[in-house]
Amino acid sequence: MITNNRINDNTGYPVRIAANNIKDLIANVFTNNGKQAIEIMGERIIGDLNIGDIGLKRYDVVSDIITVYGDTTTAVKLTIDPGVEIRFAEMTGLQIGSGENKGILRAIGTDSDRIKFTSSMDVPVKGSWENIVFDDGAVDYDTATGVGTIMENCVVEYGGQSYNDENIYILNSSPKISKCEIKESRTNGIKINGSGNAIVSACTIGNNGSNGIYIMSGTSNPTISGNNISNNTGYGIWQGYTVTRPVISGNSISNNGSYPIRIFANSISGLNNDNIYTGNNPNLIELMGEGVYAGEITFQDIGIPYYINGSVNLSGRNDYAVRMTIEAGVEMRFKKGYGLGFNRSNETYPPELKAIGTALKPIKLTSVESVPARGDWFGLIFFGGNTNANSEMDYCIVEFGGSSSQNPGNIILDNYYGYYGSPQLNIKNSIIRYGKEHGIYSTGGNLTIDNSEVRDNDKYGIYNKSGGDICQITNSVMSGNGEYGVRIGANSVGKLGSNDISGNVKAGTWVLGGTITDEGIWEKNKTPFIVDGDININGSTDPKLTIEPGVELRFGISSRLTVNKGSLYAVGTTESIKFTSNAVPASEGNWDGIYFADGTVDSATVLDSCIVEYGGLNTNANLYFNLSSPTIRNSIISNSSKNG
Repeated sequence: MITNNRINDNTGYPVRIAANNIKDLIANVFTNNGKQAIEIMGERIIGDLNIGDIGLKRYDVVSDIITVYGDTTTAVKLTIDPGVEIRFAEMTGLQIGSGENKGILRAIGTDSDRIKFTSSMDVPVKGSWENIVFDDGAVDYDTATGVGTIMENCVVEYGGQSYNDENIYILNSSPKISKCEIKESRTNGIKINGSGNAIVSACTIGNNGSNGIYIMSGTSNPTISGNNISNNTGYGIWQGYTVTRPVISGNSISNNGSYPIRIFANSISGLNNDNIYTGNNPNLIELMGEGVYAGEITFQDIGIPYYINGSVNLSGRNDYAVRMTIEAGVEMRFKKGYGLGFNRSNETYPPELKAIGTALKPIKLTSVESVPARGDWFGLIFFGGNTNANSEMDYCIVEFGGSSSQNPGNIILDNYYGYYGSPQLNIKNSIIRYGKEHGIYSTGGNLTIDNSEVRDNDKYGIYNKSGGDICQITNSVMSGNGEYGVRIGANSVGKLGSNDISGNVKAGTWVLGGTITDEGIWEKNKTPFIVDGDININGSTDPKLTIEPGVELRFGISSRLTVNKGSLYAVGTTESIKFTSNAVPASEGNWDGIYFADGTVDSATVLDSCIVEYGGLNTNANLYFNLSSPTIRNSIISNSSKNG
């Protein structure tokens, strides 16, 4: 016990004492010593200890780590009073808890009288001392009662000397760090590792040698709110592992040397839209791509673009829905070779995309390159899945996608192998442009497009590889594309609706052969129709194919139009309807002609004011009637290989 002494005019410290014995310094007076501080030898604190004003508020730790812990049932508590300054020499620091052995730190300063943890060097540099460690045994802060480990109105600076090279290291624990200034670390201001739910709020975290906050690994769910995170050499906040689920809200993140935040896709829903980002280099959110298993993830409009560094892939689940929501105003910029994938699935809940923008706040999916080029990124791909999957895109802009021959478009519907049913996608009020090959590429799926533009793509606006499934396009523009505006299955042509398919390098609509099972009208404003393969009108409801006056159908080599079970109504006016060859120059027998089978609905089948020419490759006639009696009038049947 050292009490009621006057300790004056010494060249060094007035007292050198072990950490546990600080409590034995009572009612002493210290004046005019060479170092007006208490010299502390670090050790394990074995009983509750208060460090306060004992005539001096400065304590210099000159050796070892001060560790604070009891056992697995009883915690040892270290309380530090307002205004206290603890200076640490090299290789010294402070640790709260040890494994399962419990410890508590209560370091609560005031706005005017803060607690400081700093270097003992006369001219301190980053990494001058170790750090403050909250180990597993640090007793968690309880937000309801205020009990547990807390640092409030503290300054922590110049730490991060060795392995855990940051000012504050949080391992498997949940302290509260509030209203603190965390600065000048050798690397990170704060590192969070393992499990726990640490709270970092209303702090100023800046001028650190790497990141402001580094969320390392494990299953921690820290809350990071209301902080000013600025002027760090690296990121403002860096998430290093996907399993963590930080909640990041109300922060000002500015002037950092790299991105303001790096975060993984499964954690993105915790990034709120009330953070402010300015002057970071670059001022984008870096999103690390991965397989999404977190259920529903939401990209909020956060005021700056997302940089997508890695593909984000969603797969179906049997136990909960898997959905990506992209809010109005979001801009996603993709790194080369990456994109969004919605994987084939036979689970109860196949993956879905809900990307709903507005006219004033469209969603934009584009390249990250400063000078973007077609094919910079992968695009969006929707694989086959259960039919209850219903992805939607409204007021979206998708551009510069289609980075490989396997994914030749901004948007891809892939059901080539027929896995688990057809992918479904509804597109409205959107612009699909600058694709490496095509705007939209489909090997099969249920695609609906309304009031949209598919333009300025290298080859086709819309390219249907196999012609299967349903494609319904209405009130849309397909223009400026390097080949045709649309390549589509025969059964979908009648669902094209009121569209503008003009201004493409090749005029008209490319039609893949297939079976027409639904009634439809082939309209003049989409002519000519380039027919590739056999078209068969054949359905249980006797579908009727109507061809408008002025339409021209150009058939590829050996292609045929068959009326098997249904009807063909091709009635021209002063504008005739032409069935001809696509060959240049055309010659007799280029294509097979029109075949009317015995299932033809004769009363509804009429060819009037038509031209049928250059057919008869296999049928030896432009028109072949097999036990059928359609009406043919006012028409020109010419240049067949043999018979008219």
